[in-house]
Amino acid sequence: MVSTFLSYDLIARDMSKSLNRVASEGLTKRETDYFNTNISKVTTVDGFMGDYRLYSYAMKAYGLDDMTYAKAFMKKVLDSDLTDPQSFVNRLSDQKYRDFANAFQFGKATATVQTTAQKDSTVQAYKDQLATEEAAVSTDTAYYKKAIASVKTVDGFMGDSKLYTYAMKASGLDPDTYSRDFIKKVLTSDLNDPQSYANTLPTDTSARYLLKQKVLDLRKAFNFNTSGGLDSGVSAQTADQVSKITETYVTTVPSHITPAAAQLNSTYLNDQIAKVTKVSDITGNDRLFSLVKTALGLSSTMLATTFQNIVTSDTSTPNNYANQQGGATWTAIAKMFNFDTNGDVKAGGSAMSSDNLTALNNRYLANYSKDDNANDAQIYSYYGSHIGQVKKVDDLINNSALYSFALHSVGLAAQDESQAKIRMVLESDVNDPKSYVNQLSDKRYLALAKEYNFEKDGKIGAPRLAQSQAEITLMAQNYVKMQTRYDNKAAKAGATDDMNYFTKTIQGVDSVDKLLSDSKLVKVMLGSYGFDPAKVTKDFLKKIFTSDLNDPKSFANTQTDQRWAQMAGAFNFDSKTGKIASIDQTGAMDRRARIATVDNYYQQTLETEAGDDNAGTRLALYFQRMAPTITSAYDILADQALLQFFKTSNNLPDGFSTLPIDTQAAKVKSVMNLKDLSDPEKVKGMVKKFTALYDIQNGGTTSGASALSVLSAGSGGASLSADTLFTLSQLKRG
Repeated sequence: MVSTFLSYDLIARDMSKSLNRVASEGLTKRETDYFNTNISKVTTVDGFMGDYRLYSYAMKAYGLDDMTYAKAFMKKVLDSDLTDPQSFVNRLSDQKYRDFANAFQFGKATATVQTTAQKDSTVQAYKDQLATEEAAVSTDTAYYKKAIASVKTVDGFMGDSKLYTYAMKASGLDPDTYSRDFIKKVLTSDLNDPQSYANTLPTDTSARYLLKQKVLDLRKAFNFNTSGGLDSGVSAQTADQVSKITETYVTTVPSHITPAAAQLNSTYLNDQIAKVTKVSDITGNDRLFSLVKTALGLSSTMLATTFQNIVTSDTSTPNNYANQQGGATWTAIAKMFNFDTNGDVKAGGSAMSSDNLTALNNRYLANYSKDDNANDAQIYSYYGSHIGQVKKVDDLINNSALYSFALHSVGLAAQDESQAKIRMVLESDVNDPKSYVNQLSDKRYLALAKEYNFEKDGKIGAPRLAQSQAEITLMAQNYVKMQTRYDNKAAKAGATDDMNYFTKTIQGVDSVDKLLSDSKLVKVMLGSYGFDPAKVTKDFLKKIFTSDLNDPKSFANTQTDQRWAQMAGAFNFDSKTGKIASIDQTGAMDRRARIATVDNYYQQTLETEAGDDNAGTRLALYFQRMAPTITSAYDILADQALLQFFKTSNNLPDGFSTLPIDTQAAKVKSVMNLKDLSDPEKVKGMVKKFTALYDIQNGGTTSGASALSVLSAGSGGASLSADTLFTLSQLKRG
């Protein structure tokens, strides 16, 4: 008679060999081939349950084959919202039901124009563009001042794209709109000749009139002769011309007031206020009036008459305009100026004292960015609240605010781009090297396409992520569960922080290299499967992720521990490129779930075959498999097979299960160090103890009918009705 331990050891000593033997058996191979071929074709719960071979295969894989007949019950399991603690499946105490539901993705791949991470990335990219623009103003201006001194001909000037672009933009002209030939004719025109090219440009429409004024300003900024060269002793630009064009560029071209522009404005404010003799000198100068209003915190739309009424108020009387209309704030502003009630500077004085002028400048430098910041806040708010309403490409393109924001975030300008081109970019598959966007040399278009989830038909689709939303949630939750197991409450705060980091950051990962370069992501990934990050090298993980999971002989599939292949399958990476796969993981299951289901099926089949000879062997194998996943005493008590193993190992009577659940849990903790379940050697010691006691309690036989009954419904018992399924499933109290 073969002992239970020997029977167990013959199988467990080389588990890979034992599983490979089971996998090669005729019936197992046929059913597995059918499952792998057809599971991706199923897209609904009804379709899945309507195919008995698929349904029964999965049910057996998750140890639920005794519930295969209960389709109404299992449909409620599959229809449950796993994120809702009160959903049907989450109210069941047996973890197997949640594992089963987690294996499927019916309706979980939600179409969205942007994930939270993509939206945050777009907003941050927009902010980064503003910062880049601000930095570029200083560097481009410094380059212009240095390089313009070396220019000798108009061709030399136009041949330097940085100089040419700078001057064109400073003059309000788009360098990509006007031909070089047109600009050269302008720059070589003799402005003293009424018949010269620039002077004869048409002005019959407002647009053409405005264009002529701009090109005339451009011509006046340079000293080229009609031959395109420079007369003897003449430079391309005088110091005053350089100063004027750079000041115009700095103060008008950037979308925001930069620190450099603020300093120029401050100098201008100081110089112009010193020349003021009457209020209209301020209100009649648009730039000066705008700067004064910004400095004083006044509305940018304030009328000139309102401002004049404020600063000409007689503050010596309580009923003056400033006091009545604006109280102390406007009264203080009125006192900063030295105007009489007619709007003229009082005799013998200046518009502002030296101290007040200094205060005005300081207030401008403190306030100049407030309007831009407030406007930006509105832009971010609008984008955040409206981008979710986009359902197709045209919704984005036809909303000028969203469209401009999207393009600006990657350094493109809406007015410079063809909408037809942008539509083709957004409808491209960024993971397909042959797609339209990947054929463009400008990487800004690729960056734009990556931020949105449009399909080739222009409609929004599910985001193409390194992991599906369901897998992200599952991995993060499993990590917290593993970190806080064995009642390790102290680890919960840190584990929760790690989980939040993972769920947010993984959405921005687009390659294996990027994943493996982030130690916090790797920590959560490995921890969720119970692996110790300190014992796993980056090279090993690289081999796992570059394995072809469809090849039984690949590195991941030949590991003793099946969890490595399952972990790799939880990600959507192409094993050859290391990037997100261009093929959608559609159907009832994703790759991780399919791999896990097949692995589980082989394991269940192996254990069932072992149980045919010795039910104790089946219990031992089951315990060994489940031990690393046990997180608390209640996991043992909720699983009838684990409970039987525990009772046998500790010579506990059947009446033990009638005790209050907390009393049972206390007993488990008192006789079993749960942390030992993470140590394979200690688990093997527990199995030795179990098998010895099992043989004693069962009279040295190999039948063990009572043990077999907790693992299978095929012991002659009648099937249960739907009315008793909740009892069978051990609903949690409360």
